Amino acid sequence: MELERQKAEELQNQYLFDEAIEIAKSVASETDIRLQHLKAWCERFLADIQKDIDEHRQRSENNLIEALAHEAVYDDDAGIRVIKLIPETLRGATLTIAGQSISPNEMLTRWNVHHGLAYGGGGKEGQRDATRSDD
Repeated sequence: MELERQKAEELQNQYLFDEAIEIAKSVASETDIRLQHLKAWCERFLADIQKDIDEHRQRSENNLIEALAHEAVYDDDAGIRVIKLIPETLRGATLTIAGQSISPNEMLTRWNVHHGLAYGGGGKEGQRDATRSDD
């Protein structure tokens, strides 16, 4: 069970929240009386991870708002830098910004398609891949 606890914490640090929650719930459901001390850890961990999720969602929303503002003035490089501040594992999450549902990955694709930029990867040598996190 200690290994599961460590794995859940590692997943949390990698922003793989769903997987971390699944492991913590599995540990919490353990009925062996000798492992009851882990139930308190599970309660704290689940509360902490929910706080992390909320904070990262808010940061992602703020970054998307800023990226949309950059897009509006055709400042693609700045918008892409802002999107790249979002951890890669969280870029697939769809958020609603100003009535528009979009994910960071969709923003990167949109730049690629609408502006003819090679920010989506799979391109020629010398083209940028904004889905990579070089920073």
